[in-house]
Amino acid sequence: YEARISAFRKPNETRVMESVRQLITVSLSLLQQNAWSLVGCICLSFLLKNNVIEPYLSERRQKSSLREATKPERVSLLRVDMERIRAKQQENHVQIAKEAQRVAESKKREEKEKRRVEQPHEKKRGQRLGKGPKNSASSTLERSGFNAMDPSSNFTRGYRSTRPNPRGS
Repeated sequence: YEARISAFRKPNETRVMESVRQLITVSLSLLQQNAWSLVGCICLSFLLKNNVIEPYLSERRQKSSLREATKPERVSLLRVDMERIRAKQQENHVQIAKEAQRVAESKKREEKEKRRVEQPHEKKRGQRLGKGPKNSASSTLERSGFNAMDPSSNFTRGYRSTRPNPRGS
């Protein structure tokens, strides 16, 4: 029985192998005869995909997205959120504007205070009007005015070169 089976298998295997070889040779001959046609079909399909199919699908997706985005249910939900966010932004901007106005007013007051000339009646106690204390003899000599020969006299600027920039710096 086993001999029959093995004898039966061998012719079938050879038939299968022979049919596979035939299929391969026929396919190769068709490929050799129609190679340029296949290359043309591949190039044409590539160009068709890039220039026709993809733009069409892209446009279709955009239209679908626009339809979804403009649905009344979605728009009403978004409008409520938008109004809430705008109210919050408005509150923030009002607070920022108030703070900026307060800072500007304080700077203005400081500038006004800096420019203001102090009046004699506003001076602190213990200060006297004039050049200084009257009881000190040495201080009156020092503050008596400009003396070119006295280096400790007022209004002296010390040594100043006659050349504007002696060292170049």
